[in-house]
Amino acid sequence: MTEVELQAPPSDGVSCLRFGAHSELLVASWDATLRVYDRARLRSSVEMETPVLSCCYGKDDAEAFAGGLDCVVNQVDVKTRHKTAIGTHDAAVRHVGYSNECGLTVSGGWDGVIKIFDVRNGVNATIHEVKVSWKGLCVFPDLMGIALASVEGRVALEYFDDDTIPTEFSRKKRSYAFKCHRGKVDGQTLIYPINSITFHPTYGTFATGGCDGVVNLWDGANKKRITYLRQYPTSISAMDFNHDGSVLAIAASYTYEQGEKDHPNDAIFLHTVQDSEVRPKKKAAA
Repeated sequence: MTEVELQAPPSDGVSCLRFGAHSELLVASWDATLRVYDRARLRSSVEMETPVLSCCYGKDDAEAFAGGLDCVVNQVDVKTRHKTAIGTHDAAVRHVGYSNECGLTVSGGWDGVIKIFDVRNGVNATIHEVKVSWKGLCVFPDLMGIALASVEGRVALEYFDDDTIPTEFSRKKRSYAFKCHRGKVDGQTLIYPINSITFHPTYGTFATGGCDGVVNLWDGANKKRITYLRQYPTSISAMDFNHDGSVLAIAASYTYEQGEKDHPNDAIFLHTVQDSEVRPKKKAAA
């Protein structure tokens, strides 16, 4: 396993990691700063008004979007550091994403609402309301749904088109949930919150990271775990695959699930992905 640790990590908890189209990595943190790394080296930073919970690149590596505790979705010019508010939520913004194909920004807040924004014409709309409490969110690569990670150690895959299926045909719905990131100590089951979830851009498989310090890799279509990575020194707070899925960025950053206590320093690792870690498992012959 090949990993590189980033130099000059954030001074407070790491909340989000997002790769650009090449080697650049955008990092959001609780010290109210957006940072840009090129491979393992810090390249630039942008100070925000409040702690930043989520970030992503826009149409290129000069444009970014960010959301945080101020409940505002911001468009950020990474080079000039200029910020423009494009929308708000009724609670903290926990997720922002961008679709190059559609030119749309997606946001998810702790108000349980998923919104889309078209910054070209100022239009925004609510497209989905989440009925469960969640910590991590990631939009499917094909934009057909979302994956949610919860504090109760569960992952839910929700397909948007299920919203249109009548109750009497509920068996046709594809959405489902499963339990993970659990362990046993002295015969007792420990349930760890899941903080991050991210999809592989080629295979559509996904990774989850939890407060157990473990990264699991899953084949959602076949409902099976593919593998897991090594034990990291503390909670996995954020992850992201790069553009071709060859690198997985992993933030090992304590998320205070056990309150204030001594903990390892925040760290970000670049993990070189092996094909066997992300390739879907073949379905067994009938």
